[in-house]
Amino acid sequence: MSRSVTNGARLDGVKSATITGVTDNFTVAFWFRAAATGTKLGVYNGDDGANGYGLVLDQTAGQLQVLYGGVAFLGGGAYATGAWQHAALVRSAGTGQVYLNGATLGTTFANTPNTPSGNFFYCGVWDSAGGTGTGYLAEAAMWTRALSGSELSSLSSGYSPLFYRTSLVRYHKIRGANNPEDDDTPGNNPGTVTNATAQINTHPGVVYPGGGTPYTRVRPKPFAPGLAR
Repeated sequence: MSRSVTNGARLDGVKSATITGVTDNFTVAFWFRAAATGTKLGVYNGDDGANGYGLVLDQTAGQLQVLYGGVAFLGGGAYATGAWQHAALVRSAGTGQVYLNGATLGTTFANTPNTPSGNFFYCGVWDSAGGTGTGYLAEAAMWTRALSGSELSSLSSGYSPLFYRTSLVRYHKIRGANNPEDDDTPGNNPGTVTNATAQINTHPGVVYPGGGTPYTRVRPKPFAPGLAR
């Protein structure tokens, strides 16, 4: 049985540094299952009020959106509640695009994010000022390159980010088995899990590279209303 958290795995602390200096050619991706209510569930790199970037859910409007801190909310589109879906933000050669379940969502945008800083990489509730989010999150990852359409399609089909290790700089399965939550990349930046509860939920099978049973059932953490701090 896994351990879950309220309001998300806010990954912080000494080793959970922001991925600084990257403002173009990057990918942020994760699986989510959102409830019909709540706000501020997603993955964010930096200080959302001033810099950085992330892919977040506006659960009031049912919209998947990009946030460039200190710049604007951008792109995105509608998602379904109550079902597991795969989301990704890709910025390539100055152009940003959102993907949902491997397909493009909404229009492209050319805005430039401010350089991330603040020593935070948020999974779950992304608001540094505190907030709420209701739902589940799993397999959160970031690359310092733009993934291809075929790579995004594979991720949305259930393949682990570990199949695409080139420039993979953060990867948190968010199983809830450890605190700090592991970062399965060479940088090894585990994050402190906050607001632990005893709830669990199952996620569709994820394919991991290596031997053993290829389809592994993971149990990501649920996120419920409350303070993220």
